[in-house]
Amino acid sequence: MNSIQVLVVDDDGGIDAALKTAAACMTADTPVPFETLKARGAEHALTQSVMENPDLCLILVGDDFTAAHAILAGLKEAGLNVPVTVIAPPAEMPREASLIERGARGVIRRDASLGSVLHYIVRNTSALKAAEDRLRADRERLLSQILDLRDGRERAEEQSIRYLEMVEELALAKERLERLDQEKNKLFSIIAHDLRSPFTALLGYTAMIADMSDKLDPEKISHFARRAHDSGANIFKLLENLLEWVQLQMNRTEYAPSQEKLKDIAARTFEILEPVAQEKGLVLECRLNGESAFVDPNMTAAVIRNLVNNAIKFTPAGKISVFAETLPEHIAVSVRDNGIGMPPDVARKIFSIAGNVSTKGTNGEAGTGLGIILCKELVERGGGELRVVSEEGRGSTFTFTVPRSPTTTPHADMSRPPSAQIRHPQGDAGPVF
Repeated sequence: MNSIQVLVVDDDGGIDAALKTAAACMTADTPVPFETLKARGAEHALTQSVMENPDLCLILVGDDFTAAHAILAGLKEAGLNVPVTVIAPPAEMPREASLIERGARGVIRRDASLGSVLHYIVRNTSALKAAEDRLRADRERLLSQILDLRDGRERAEEQSIRYLEMVEELALAKERLERLDQEKNKLFSIIAHDLRSPFTALLGYTAMIADMSDKLDPEKISHFARRAHDSGANIFKLLENLLEWVQLQMNRTEYAPSQEKLKDIAARTFEILEPVAQEKGLVLECRLNGESAFVDPNMTAAVIRNLVNNAIKFTPAGKISVFAETLPEHIAVSVRDNGIGMPPDVARKIFSIAGNVSTKGTNGEAGTGLGIILCKELVERGGGELRVVSEEGRGSTFTFTVPRSPTTTPHADMSRPPSAQIRHPQGDAGPVF
């Protein structure tokens, strides 16, 4: 058991003998060491209580309870929870109720049995203190465990958040890796097939001209030369698109927007493609007016050139129109043809590097599908969106958006505008992709 402090308020040493008896009753098997503090008078007792906070207070009284009452009141006022036992003469025991009412834990007789009673009180006080100490230690241990649990939970939450971030990063890395793999496969496909075929044709026609020029009439030589030229032109277009696409993937394409007239950009494209369209009996119609947009002129020219060239390829006869619709913050530029169109399953794939398939034109023109993918990435680089409305047998309309002014230009993250900002001309048939 723990040692305790006992404050004894005794003006004449009347209970010293009883305390010695109590100490003598402590056997070696059950030692209860205690320290005695002496006080004379109520004021001295209260001072000792405030300074030492004893485990037990014994007050010896005669027929005057004034000092005891003052000590009990002072302890209560000071907020000290010191157990108080009053030792009174047998004749004064009927007055014990007044002491209990004021906060005394008990009142005992001052007689021959006082030593044994004090021994019992000291032992109980010591046991109570030991229980309180254990309870305090258990509470501190419990608080420590709660704090450890809280810290552990916080660490677990931090780990969980980190794991979630790692999962998201892994998913993004996987998505990037899959995209890179798709792009690699597309590149290999272009090199292995789409680039090889026109080269084979070019080499074949030039070989025939070189080996058989003395046996061929001028008309045949002209025919083979024209075919060789067409093959060379296809190779040039493919390499041009391939170079632009690779530069986009490597973030080496400079984006330099300025305020431009869309009609001027389209006119330069029409000059290049007009002869190609005339060979197929097609009419190129530019219905752009004075629309001005904040665009990179080279990128926008590449988009219009690829879309018009694509329309020429898949239109056997008729007209190809380029027109625009002014929206609140953007301009929607459309390239419409009345060619062979596309079924929905093909239209859904043309913008994806994974699902994209190459298709020959109406005159057998070679195609890789890379031009449409390039258009999509160029448009998105400028903060726009590219969609298609198409119906098999009725033609297609490709529409892309460009910002009207610098205030509507996207930030450096090149985020895409909401899909609701793009509208398509009335009268187009087929679903929107």
